[in-house]
Amino acid sequence: MSRLIKQIPQVVIFLETAIKTNRDFLRGILRYVRINNPWSIHLFEGRRDEYRPLTISKRDINGVIGTTAMSDVHKLLAGTKMHAVLFDSNDTAELPTPLGQYSTIKCDSVAVGCVAANYLMEHGLEHFAYVGETFRKQWSEDRRLTFESTLQRSGMSCHTYTGSRYTDDIARAQNELVHWLRTLPKPIGIFAAMDVVGRQIINACRRASINVPHEVIVLGVDNDELLCEACYPALSSILMDTEEIGFQAAELLDRLMKRQTRKSTTLTYGPKAVISRRSTDSRLCCDSLVSKALDFIWINAGKPMCIQEIADSLDVSRRTLELRFLAATEHTILQELIRVRLQRVCSLLLTTDLSVAEISEMSGFSSGSYLGLVFKNAYGLTMSEYRNSPSANSGAITCTTDYLK
Repeated sequence: MSRLIKQIPQVVIFLETAIKTNRDFLRGILRYVRINNPWSIHLFEGRRDEYRPLTISKRDINGVIGTTAMSDVHKLLAGTKMHAVLFDSNDTAELPTPLGQYSTIKCDSVAVGCVAANYLMEHGLEHFAYVGETFRKQWSEDRRLTFESTLQRSGMSCHTYTGSRYTDDIARAQNELVHWLRTLPKPIGIFAAMDVVGRQIINACRRASINVPHEVIVLGVDNDELLCEACYPALSSILMDTEEIGFQAAELLDRLMKRQTRKSTTLTYGPKAVISRRSTDSRLCCDSLVSKALDFIWINAGKPMCIQEIADSLDVSRRTLELRFLAATEHTILQELIRVRLQRVCSLLLTTDLSVAEISEMSGFSSGSYLGLVFKNAYGLTMSEYRNSPSANSGAITCTTDYLK
């Protein structure tokens, strides 16, 4: 028979929720608490206007979950024997006393670098680059080293941005990044250490008049939807298994507080999936005319449009555009137009409750019945089946070339 709980455990959580990874950690922790025994949680986010955690009596605290990046964690645990599970310990080989005695959660940055390299190589690229975190923290270096070594095993090399001298001057730092991007061979795939860096790369490419994704494709890490979707074009990113590790951290702390275990444990989390968005949706080519056509199609795919209108927008004959498009991309303009429209359909199916007729109108198809036929040929499912499929949300269902039959 399990032991009955006499009082609700008092747990202090130190997580800066402005950071997406920490929000995921917290979701996992709260999911564990909902499923299992309740906790009285004191959450500290590092905001200036919140009360200090040291105002809580240490005698009343049963456990701590927190990131070692927050100094209050160190202060609260100093001189105590509290149960604790600590995140973000990657940047110290051995945590300082008293933190070295606690269970830790580490990111598998080696796996992240490997996933990034393999994903970008799948795009048929010959040139690659890495842009790390500004202050060159160890986790960023680990990602770089693995990214480079994975490329090298396939006979590829990597250009690495060593960072700006002006870490306190955003304008100068951006200018240095712009200059570096202009020196890179094109087309090229760039791996950014995290989404914030990916956004900086995309903005710098725009300033440098470098086309993303036709000259440069960009991949970030963490899949912070707010950052990724706010970029233009939207940033592809590696989704980390952070919510699940938050759940495991809470489970471990619960066992420690119940004295079911006393052993210090290290848990590791890594990449879960790559979420592809426009920044890597590339039909790589060095033909500027075709690049402009690809952008025009993507921007206007939700509107009724014919090939002649695309050619007219570029002041070129339809025949010239068709020949150069086929030579550069190895498929026709019509195939590209339908492919982009189907991507829009899939997004609307998964993120809205719009009807098929409404989605058809918003995606440039002439009718709902025609869209239904094209969609079934492309995905092997009806749109209703796709909308209700768990595999669709995970990106496991892919499009075939059968949409032209």
